[in-house]
Order: sequence, then C-alpha cells, then structure tokens
Amino acid sequence: MDSWMSKWKCKKCKGYRNIDYEKIEIGTNVYFLVARREVGEERKKPYKNGVVVKKNGDLFHIECRDKIYKINKARVYPMDAPDPLVYNMFGECLCE
Repeated sequence: MDSWMSKWKCKKCKGYRNIDYEKIEIGTNVYFLVARREVGEERKKPYKNGVVVKKNGDLFHIECRDKIYKINKARVYPMDAPDPLVYNMFGECLCE
C-alpha cells in the first residue's frame, strides 16, 4: 500500500479514517465537488481542486482559477485523503 494511503487506513478495523474538517486550515490544497441544480434533480460536476482561503462554520471558501467557491465541508476533502469512492468501496473506520 502506498504510504500516503496508509496514514488514512485504520490498523485495527482496516477501514479508512474519516476526514477531520477541523484540521483543514486556510492554505490547504483540497478537492471539492461543485453541483448545479437542474430542473427536478441535482447534477454533479467533476471534482475540482483549489486552496481554502476562508472557513465560516460548515462553509469553506475555496479559490480555484481566480474564482471563489463557497462549498459545504461535506463536499471537500484534502488532496492527500482517499476520495469518496475509496470509502464507499472499502468502508470507513468506526473504531473512534
């Protein structure tokens, strides 16, 4: 297993540790999901990457290509964290 992934994997249960959003600081490089509402449903756009420039409760302000996105923290993850697909496929750590 790559060393960058091993820090996220729990040695006890083998699940992947959840993201601690309190540890994401201003200046952190992150991936985030931008969604656009379509009539009757939500259409998801691909993940983008950017830098956290401000935090306001559950809302992160992320700069990407000279634009500021205001994204709920549930749609943000650090660039060194496993992507959501990994959590869906291999499970989350429930030890703590």
